[in-house]
Amino acid sequence: MDFLLKNRVVVDPDEIAFEHGREVFHYWDQKRGDRPQPCWSDLDLMDIYQIAPYLTVKDAIDDGAEFRNRYFGSRLVSMLGYDGTGNILADTYADEALDMIMDVCQTAYRSQQIVQSNGRVTWAVDKDFLSYSCLYLPVDREPRVPGHLVSVFDFNVF
Repeated sequence: MDFLLKNRVVVDPDEIAFEHGREVFHYWDQKRGDRPQPCWSDLDLMDIYQIAPYLTVKDAIDDGAEFRNRYFGSRLVSMLGYDGTGNILADTYADEALDMIMDVCQTAYRSQQIVQSNGRVTWAVDKDFLSYSCLYLPVDREPRVPGHLVSVFDFNVF
């Protein structure tokens, strides 16, 4: 199986490959109510504190041309060996890694659909032995105005 990168839109929560992803999806789904997605003000990371170390929250810049990490969970820092908090993607990644991560972020943001990405951690130094699954969920800045992505990771799920 090729683990470099597999992106797909998730339409059924049963398709989510890992427990943290399903838990965040159910929280996101509960908070959105009858809207396409919840607003950032609807979410409280303390509601899902047990999963927060596996999360990132990205703010879209220039309608998704770039993203800044508002939050980068502590478990991600320890697994990946860097803290992305406050950084834009272009300051954290380069070349193929930047293209790969930007593609999945822009797909989720611009389509306003949930996207699951599976692959090998090729973007962090000496971490390509790790496999990952990540769920990207769109979150509005205000009702029906896109603004953010919440992503949740799990490692070695394959």
